[in-house]
Amino acid sequence: MKVITISTSGEGKIKRLLQSAASFNITIEIIGDKKRYESHNDKTLILLDFLGTQNPDEAILYIDGYDCIFLRGLDYIKAEYEKFDHPFVMSTEQNFNCDFPLRQKLKFYSKLRNAPGPYKFLNAGCWIGKAGYVKNILQQIGNGVEDQTMLNKYLSNNRNKIALDHDHSIFTCTGGRAGLEERDYSNIDNLLRNNIKMTFPAVFHAPGRNFPGLNKLLSMLKLKYERQTETKEMQKSYAYSKWMNHLNAIILPDNFLFHLILKTGVLILTLIVLIVILY
Repeated sequence: MKVITISTSGEGKIKRLLQSAASFNITIEIIGDKKRYESHNDKTLILLDFLGTQNPDEAILYIDGYDCIFLRGLDYIKAEYEKFDHPFVMSTEQNFNCDFPLRQKLKFYSKLRNAPGPYKFLNAGCWIGKAGYVKNILQQIGNGVEDQTMLNKYLSNNRNKIALDHDHSIFTCTGGRAGLEERDYSNIDNLLRNNIKMTFPAVFHAPGRNFPGLNKLLSMLKLKYERQTETKEMQKSYAYSKWMNHLNAIILPDNFLFHLILKTGVLILTLIVLIVILY
C-alpha cells in the first residue's frame, strides 16, 4: 500500500500530517509539487497523473494534507480495508456537499440519503483504492467542478461502485459536526474513540478549515504535533458552526435537510411579514 498526499509547496504546510505519520512509521509520498491547485478540480488532475504511473492493482491510500492526522498504523488500516471487500473505500461525513443547483442537488440527495447515519455522505478527502479502479472512476467523473460534487453525482447513479466508511472504522471526519468534537470523541487508552459509532478510526479529518476542532483533538489525545494558529476569523466561524451544528444534531442530524427547512421557514416568515405590512 502506498500512502500519498498532495502539496504544491513542499512539506511546510503538511508538517503536522508528516509528524503523525512518522509516529507510526508511515512514509508519505508527496505529489503535485509546484503544480497548480486553485480548486479541487486541480486535485483530480494531479491524482490522475499519479495514478496513471502506478500498477493498476496497487492499493493507494490518499489523505488530504493540511487538515488530517494519522491515529493508527498501516497494519490496522490494511486489515479494515480488506473487511470491505471492495476496491475503493471512501470516508464519510454528515454534510451533503454537492455544489449543483438545488433541483439537481435534491435529485442526488434523494438517492443517497437512506444510507446509515449520521455519516451518510462521502467525503473526498480520504480514501483507499486500487490505482486502476480509482483512475477509471476519476476519469468518468470528469473535471470542471470540484471532486466531491462530481463523486456524489457519480455515486447516486452507481451505488455499488464505491464503498463508504459509514462506521468511521478507518476515517473519521467532522464535516457537518464541527464544534462537536468533545461530544463525538473520547480518549480511550490514547486511542480516539468515535462515540457515535464506538469505533477507533485511524485517520482524523477536520475539513472546511476546522483547525480549532483539530487543535482540540490534539489536546484531547495529548499529541504534540504542530498546531495551526487560530485567527479571529477561524474562531468566529468555529463558534457559529458549534452553535448551529449542536442545534442541528439535536433536531435533525442531516445538515442539508436541516438548512433547507430552515431557509424555507425563513422565506415563508419573510413573505408573511411582507404581506402583513403591505396589506
